[in-house]
Amino acid sequence: GIKAGIYGDKFYIWLDTTEQNAPSNAKYFIIEDAQNGSWGMIKTENGYIGLKAGEIAAYLFDKNGQPIDAFDLEDQKIDPFRIELNTGKSMYQIFDEINAPNNRQYGLFVRLDREGRLIIETTGLYETKSFILIDEKEKIPTTSEIISSEIDVENNTYFYLSDLRVNPSAKFSAQTLTITLYKKDGTSDVATITINSGDTLDNIIDKIKNIDIGNDGKKELSAEIDDESGKLRISIKNLEYQKFKIATDLNIVDKGNFVAYLYFHLAEEKKFDEGLINNLSGYKIDLGDNRIAQAISDTSTKIIPELNHSNLSNYYASLVGEVGVVTKSVKDTKSFLDDLLRQLKAIKDSISGVSLDEEMTNLIKYQQAFIATSKILSTVEEMFQALINAKR
Repeated sequence: GIKAGIYGDKFYIWLDTTEQNAPSNAKYFIIEDAQNGSWGMIKTENGYIGLKAGEIAAYLFDKNGQPIDAFDLEDQKIDPFRIELNTGKSMYQIFDEINAPNNRQYGLFVRLDREGRLIIETTGLYETKSFILIDEKEKIPTTSEIISSEIDVENNTYFYLSDLRVNPSAKFSAQTLTITLYKKDGTSDVATITINSGDTLDNIIDKIKNIDIGNDGKKELSAEIDDESGKLRISIKNLEYQKFKIATDLNIVDKGNFVAYLYFHLAEEKKFDEGLINNLSGYKIDLGDNRIAQAISDTSTKIIPELNHSNLSNYYASLVGEVGVVTKSVKDTKSFLDDLLRQLKAIKDSISGVSLDEEMTNLIKYQQAFIATSKILSTVEEMFQALINAKR
């Protein structure tokens, strides 16, 4: 059930439980060195090397719950931030990858709490507000043909897009590729490409781009490697076609199989009982030699240039003193301004000299005098009117 082969620029080992006489219930396998008993290591001329054991894919989301594309490409696919796991490194490789300066833009940070538990959290400094961690692995090839499966909504066509970075200089064995292009009405056309031994991925891309079934100058496919992500894309260029299939005359396990290379550069989620994240519950990293704790302790006495060439304790004490001086100055200023306000108010009242009680008394007196005068005028008017009427 164990298979192995070199495809392009990498050596792959995988478990195939469908192979005849293979244990159908096998979940994983262990590579153990016969001499020193180490796991997951292979001895080469240059010493022991580790093997890639899958990836952790961090799918990122903004404050609105919208997914964030790690590469921000116009390929109609959301890419996660991927952390490669290697058997030749300790668990601290997760720290090295996530906390690396060139990965800060993903807004994640990893640390250990006081009980030794692994904590992965958002930094809050970038767009990332939440995330999902998924165990992923390279897609295992099961057939010598691959069909374009990613849809181009704008053109209603399908394309191939690798999830993982490819190597333009990867070399392949001699083989014949049969490319079947399917039209929207169900009919198809076929083209063949001959790959010579030692041809690189760049050579194959050029041959795919030059496919011209009708010899009319119309190229049927486009192929390119993105400069930023290193992902390979093969898509329909002649819109008479909708999708395509690439097949090889080599067997899956044959060295330098181009179709197997395309499969191995796709990612798929691991099963629930596989992978680091799926089995990390309750995991604690073993205690070390206390170097980190000692380094933290030394920060209280170590001279730091960024702190005005002072140690942390003295810098903190001077900072507290400065804050105290500034605080006292602010309080003194406030007290002075309060006294000044009271003095200005007293001066204002002495200048105006207005008594509200006295003014109210005068107002009532003048109002009553006005009412009495009105009554006198009304009586005089009535007497004058009576005199006029008597004269008549």
